[in-house]
Amino acid sequence: MTVKDRKTVDYISKSDDGSTMSMIMVEDRPLNTAGIVNETVDKVNTYLAFLRDGQLVDFDADAKTAKVRVQYNVLDDPESSAQLMLVLTEAGQMFAKDGVEFRIRHFNFLDQMIEPVERD
Repeated sequence: MTVKDRKTVDYISKSDDGSTMSMIMVEDRPLNTAGIVNETVDKVNTYLAFLRDGQLVDFDADAKTAKVRVQYNVLDDPESSAQLMLVLTEAGQMFAKDGVEFRIRHFNFLDQMIEPVERD
């Protein structure tokens, strides 16, 4: 599941001690993909509704007392799209009103590649 699946929550994870719940959005497409900004708005609204309707607590009762965060994982540099950054900034403000931390995580896999292991 990714951002293009507008009506779903992509991933939910919980820390080992149950103190933090993370809801993760994944954007694996180039940020210049047609319609990506509107799809991201829809995805943010899906996550807000999931939280506000109590569905996270229904999914896992620990969410009642856990710190909740929403994370937007993206392969391309999100700052390469001014429109998307505006949407993500506004999303952060909306989540903050509900006491939810919002973060953007840029994964540049080319920079994080592991050096090949030499074998005899």
